[in-house]
Formats: sequence, C-alpha cells, structure tokens
Amino acid sequence: MKANESVQNYPSKLREYANFSVRGAKKLCKAVGARETGSEAEGKAIEEMKRELDTCCDSAVIEDFKAYPHFLTSYIPLFSFIMVLSALMYLLTFTVSSIVLTVTAIICLVIKSVFRGPFIDFFSKALVSHNVYGVRKASGEAKRRIIFTGNADSPYELNYAYHSKGKLIAPVNIMTLLGVAISLAASICAVVCRFIQPPEIINTMLNVAGWVMVGFTPVYIVFAFSVSTTKPVTGANDNLSGCYVSMAVLKYLQDNDIRFEEVEVCALITGGKQAGDAGAKAFVETHKEELSALPTAVVVLDTLHDFDSLAIMNKFTNGTVKADNDVCALVAKAFENAGFTAATGSFSGVSDVAAFSRKGIAAAGVSAAAPIRKAPYRFTRLDTEENMDMKTVEASVNIALETAFLFDEQGLKSAY
Repeated sequence: MKANESVQNYPSKLREYANFSVRGAKKLCKAVGARETGSEAEGKAIEEMKRELDTCCDSAVIEDFKAYPHFLTSYIPLFSFIMVLSALMYLLTFTVSSIVLTVTAIICLVIKSVFRGPFIDFFSKALVSHNVYGVRKASGEAKRRIIFTGNADSPYELNYAYHSKGKLIAPVNIMTLLGVAISLAASICAVVCRFIQPPEIINTMLNVAGWVMVGFTPVYIVFAFSVSTTKPVTGANDNLSGCYVSMAVLKYLQDNDIRFEEVEVCALITGGKQAGDAGAKAFVETHKEELSALPTAVVVLDTLHDFDSLAIMNKFTNGTVKADNDVCALVAKAFENAGFTAATGSFSGVSDVAAFSRKGIAAAGVSAAAPIRKAPYRFTRLDTEENMDMKTVEASVNIALETAFLFDEQGLKSAY
C-alpha cells in the first residue's frame, strides 16, 4: 500500500502535516532562537521535540554526548595565521620553516575542509549536546527498521555568504588555494637553489615570490573571518525543517492509527551536526548492537526549502562518502509514488549520512537546498521562521511518508 492510499482525502492530510512541520519550526525558532551545539537553546529545542515525540512514539529518550561546537570552524583562523607566518619565514630566509608551516596548513585544510575529520579540536572546549530518539514499534515481530532524522543545532553564520550574497565565496577560496600553492612552490624552489647555482633571474623571481606571498595576507585575513565563531543563525530551514518532517511521519501514523506489522518507524533528532556529525556518531556508537540486530535504513532530511532543488543526496563530505545504493533506490521510488521525478546530487558539507555510512549503516539523504549563490538564506541570518517554504515542506512530508510505506511493503532492495 502506498501512503496516498492509506487514508481518504490524502492531499488534505499532507497539508495538515506540512502545517504541523512549519508551525512547529516557527514556534521553536521564536521560543529558543539560534541553537549552537551544546548550548542551552539546543537543549531546550531537544526537550520540546521530545514532547512532540512522546505523543506519537512508544518510547522517546534523550541521550547526552560531548561535542566540540567549533569542530568545523576552529581551523580557519589557525590556517590563516600559519600561512601569514609562512610568508614571513620565507622573507627571513627560513625557507625550510616556511615549507613545514605551509605543509601543516595544507594538512589542516585537507583534514578539516575536505574530509571533515578531527584535528586540533582539543584547543576548543567540549560541551554536552543531546539526541532524542523516538521509536514507534511494529505491531508484530520487528524484522526491519527505518529511521528518519534531522538535526536540531543550527550553523554558524558564513560571513561572506551574507555580506556578499555568496559572490565572494568562490573568489576567496580560489585565491586562498592559489596563495598556498605559490607558498609551497616558492619555498621548495628556494631550498633546492641552496644546493645549485641557479641563473640570477631565478633568484630574482624567488625574491619577488616572497613579497607575493606576503601580498596574500589580506586574502588570508578575509578567509580567517569567513565564518562567525560566535553567532549561529536561527536555522529554521537548516535544519528544523528536517526535524519536523521526520516527526510528521510518526504523527501521521499515530493520528491515523497505522502501525506496520514488521517495521519499526523511528525519528532521530540529533544535536551536534555542526560539530562534525557528533550526534549521529554518538547515536551509532550507543546503538551499534541494536542497529546491527535488524536491517536498518536511515533517511536524513536536511534543509527543505528550495522546491526546484529537491533531490536525493548520494555523495557527501566533498564526494568522499557515498550513500547506500539500496536506500537511494528506495527513496527514488518514493519520489515516483509521490508524483515527483527523483534528481540526485552531492552534499559538500557535513551530513549525518556520512556518520552512518562510515559505520556500515545503510543511509541516504533528501535535501532541497539550492547553491549558496542562489539561496541567500543559507548559513546566514536570513534563515528564519519567516523564510520557510510550505510547498517544499509538503512535498518532503509526502516523500518521507511514501518512503516509510514502501519500506514496509518491500524492504530494501536494489530496484523497485
């Protein structure tokens, strides 16, 4: 049975649960505002969503874990400082030191920006964050499980996304990488030239390169302040939209007295996504035996705002992590059952899908986030409760419900 066959007047029911999702997100934004990882506001948001889950789940439990709020941002000013210091070392003819510093900066950039991994996090303070996990049990013996999930914390503001409407992001990033490349190349050449007798023009070029390296200082300064470390955004779309659509699935089942015979339907609201998927990682670690005991599919719902960008996310963390093919196929068929064409895309930033996939838990994502240059609300103070899109939220509720009903009927497989 499809979700659209489960009740009479399904379209009006969809609007009802889309309204629930938008109203709930708006209420929470007004009540607690921005939700930095480990903050009191994040904790209050988790408590409020637990109260919602208590109305539609057999159990709903808050679980605590430690997270570094600046996991994704602490490296940025350090990287910039190292690159400026590298240029000064070069000018002072400490070229080996310049190489070491530049390589250190590259390692820092790759680990944190490309792989989103741990590095120098001990410089920041760990705080207590929270997940809330709601379970709606099967009516009979549970043979599989599906988890819908969103994150309660909101991101820090991306300063140059707001002040330049996204136009400075690419130029600053490209210039930063160019500065790194020049620094590394010039330092290596300078060291090599100590052991040979290069033409005078080479020495002149290396001297000029030192001043060019110093000339990149303004670029590094702009890069250092690219992300606020003190001002999280309200995060109505990113990602209260995903939280409330996840909960809407369980409320729909409860309100319409629907309970699957062999499938547990769960909602997981994580904290600490902006702290390197800390909540999802903690959940997998805490529930690893439970997750391995039943075939489990995880559907991450993230930033549900731009209808034309509604898609299945199958690559994450700059393409270094792939979603599960079977879960992608499940969601693609759910798109079809809901009356939409399933597009696919990649998610360059952090996503809880990566935390599940790395531990062998079948997961995929659904997102409706346009590129930053076309979506001025993303990672900025414009991501408020007044900037939510009902059409996209309703479509997301539809897709999530069709995913749950299809999973109940057919489970996970490579094609539907």
